[in-house]
Amino acid sequence: MSSENIYTLSDAVELFFMGDSKQKNFKSAMVVAKFVWNEILRRTIWAFESQWMPVHQGNPYHYIMTPEGSEMVLAIKEEVECNGQKSLRKLVEVKNMVVSTPSVKACGCKLNCGCGDACAHINSYVHTTVDHIIRGETYEEKIWTEVCKNGDILQWREVPTEKYVGAAFDSVVFEKQKTVICKVVVKECGCLEETATNRELVEKYCGACAPACVTPVVGACETVFQYGECGLVYLIGAKVNTQYQVVYQRSVCESSKVPEYALECLHLGMDYKLKMLNPTVPRHEKEAAKYAYRDGKNEVIKYLNPIDLQFVEDLYSHS
Repeated sequence: MSSENIYTLSDAVELFFMGDSKQKNFKSAMVVAKFVWNEILRRTIWAFESQWMPVHQGNPYHYIMTPEGSEMVLAIKEEVECNGQKSLRKLVEVKNMVVSTPSVKACGCKLNCGCGDACAHINSYVHTTVDHIIRGETYEEKIWTEVCKNGDILQWREVPTEKYVGAAFDSVVFEKQKTVICKVVVKECGCLEETATNRELVEKYCGACAPACVTPVVGACETVFQYGECGLVYLIGAKVNTQYQVVYQRSVCESSKVPEYALECLHLGMDYKLKMLNPTVPRHEKEAAKYAYRDGKNEVIKYLNPIDLQFVEDLYSHS
């Protein structure tokens, strides 16, 4: 596998359009490619990374930040030692932590952090919409942005998509997609730093709201965790100057790496999704694209999990 060529997602989309005069659709195809590659990573290749994150001082509970570029946290682990042997233990998530709701300023920060009007500036933006015609009916795609406590600016999209049961059309559903589009500099409380660069990013990408400063108010006898706002994880029972391992999947962007063995699967998935979103494509073509994409994912699985034919022969010879 190490000899495989590696492509960026942007290069993979260029290859998808090779010899095609429709490269004017590159921007929308990139959006679809991000969605498909994210689906392949999560459900087929199951790629993940891990990183040790330091514990930060908090009141009343300390916290860690999720790694930059992470989209989905799979586990948080701590190192434990027993009889001279070290191992990793998975922390338990607290589902029903009570979070205080102190009085806040207009920007959502309970502290006098001197954030100026940068937060209020973000609050002035609203989501945009795009109309899609599906089977003669108009459906509204919603697009909005969110500024996370760790400084990530996320773009959210709810895209109307045809849903099928077998070969039969069932309904129109909305697929939610998330993309990290940039990162701004924030204060410890989560409010934006009053800088020219931050202003430019906010103007370019907008934002739905500034994150509020909240504090958990529960107790625990052992180290457990609770997800806070974007990128923030409260650790109850943790000590500062320690580290916890975060196992996660990385968010997909134009520079994401696509190995050669998965390139065809990505293209088949893009073809399927683009046809599903196009009301002029006949149903039988959509069905054929769906099964081709499924076969492509199966080929990736077989590549990553090669079967020893001698083992199969021996298995049947002893059955």
